[in-house]
Amino acid sequence: MPSTPVLDIPRLDSLPTDILFIILGYLDTARSVARLAAVSKSLHQLISAKGWHIFVKSCFNSLTLPTTNLDQDWVTLARVLTSQSRDWDRRAFVFYSLSPPDARRSDSARRGHVTQSIPGNIIVDAHLQRRGRLDEELVIWGSGEDVIARVQRRDRIAVASESWYSSKGSEAGFVAGKGDTTAISIVKPPSFEEDEYLGVLVGRANGDLRLLSTGESSFGSTLMHFRPPPVFSTYHSEIRAIDVDRGSSKLVAGTRESVWLYPIRGQDSTYLDMMNEPANVDPITHVSLKEAGKSSPFDSIRSAKMLNQETIAVALSRSFDPIRVLSVTPTGLEISTPARTPNEHLSINANPRTVRALLPVDVGSVAGGGRNVLLSSWDDGTIRLQDLRTPSTVDRVYQDNFEVTTPINALISHGLERFVAGSAYSNTLKVFDFRWAKGYYHTDSLPCSTIL
Repeated sequence: MPSTPVLDIPRLDSLPTDILFIILGYLDTARSVARLAAVSKSLHQLISAKGWHIFVKSCFNSLTLPTTNLDQDWVTLARVLTSQSRDWDRRAFVFYSLSPPDARRSDSARRGHVTQSIPGNIIVDAHLQRRGRLDEELVIWGSGEDVIARVQRRDRIAVASESWYSSKGSEAGFVAGKGDTTAISIVKPPSFEEDEYLGVLVGRANGDLRLLSTGESSFGSTLMHFRPPPVFSTYHSEIRAIDVDRGSSKLVAGTRESVWLYPIRGQDSTYLDMMNEPANVDPITHVSLKEAGKSSPFDSIRSAKMLNQETIAVALSRSFDPIRVLSVTPTGLEISTPARTPNEHLSINANPRTVRALLPVDVGSVAGGGRNVLLSSWDDGTIRLQDLRTPSTVDRVYQDNFEVTTPINALISHGLERFVAGSAYSNTLKVFDFRWAKGYYHTDSLPCSTIL
């Protein structure tokens, strides 16, 4: 039988490119991708061009990934995400204390300063994005009536630059207490304009709600002033919550008892020029939950979140229906209540409940998923996951086994892998696993253990 010529033997790098892309989608570790790239020159070129992009997209598909066309960016992203996956599993957290580099006031200045009897809360938001070769981290917080920001630019090795900005509330006419910052949200630009900031939304205890500039030379200047017509001004006191839907560029604001919906883009669908005069913006619509009269009473609104362009979730304190769902319709906001345990409020020993925090969970990367899943923190210490499209009262419950009844005040997620919860009673962060299957496990690339 004649032997097959060496040149006719099928080779991996001779397969069609589309087939190689499919194979790359099944590689579950960065080590496997790197070793495949070392097989031949042609495979190295293919993986350098598309391989790391496919690896990141397939193994970290639940994370919000940047939009970039540069091959080197995907190589860097693969390195960063695989390293972070290991750090998350090892609980390798590093905490920093942010203190502005301002000189302390003299004793004489402090003696003339009137302090508040109750210290103001610190309201914080942060955003990280890529600018050229550097990562730029923006952290903004409200301290009393003031707004402070730190911008830090760094590469993989060291901090390249650090800048601090502040906007004094007193210079804008706000006084301590009534003018305190009660809600803050950095407005992220659309994906096609990720190299720019739009600004930061700041809500205050007196009902004032503004979009402020985050530019170096114009930090703190007003870009947009959101305010209702005078006839509704009494309902617009004490901004309790702010959230923005990037897709529709709509702002939802929660006061003590009402929910307001505002536009944050011009009629031409372009972002406002910071050099223009501040715009006074009227609400699209609003609704008073206390006057709706369709469900149980409550004390106040604690949180409001946009699940998608048509749905708003609202958390309430001291209510038998502590979560309300608002549907955005052409005629206004329609109120409904998600599924609950039957007759729970009719129990003899039942007490009104409080939902302290809400977190929309985008499960679009899961088959049949969407933007209708909500994570909520209850005053009994439970964190409940619920798909609002289903009749079930709860789909999954998370709880700390050591502090069983300690409630959670803040929630933030890391894709569909984990979420971090902030304790309501101490300076403690708790990391929970969503218990969905992950696309990447750093342990898969580790050598087998020799320990029996």
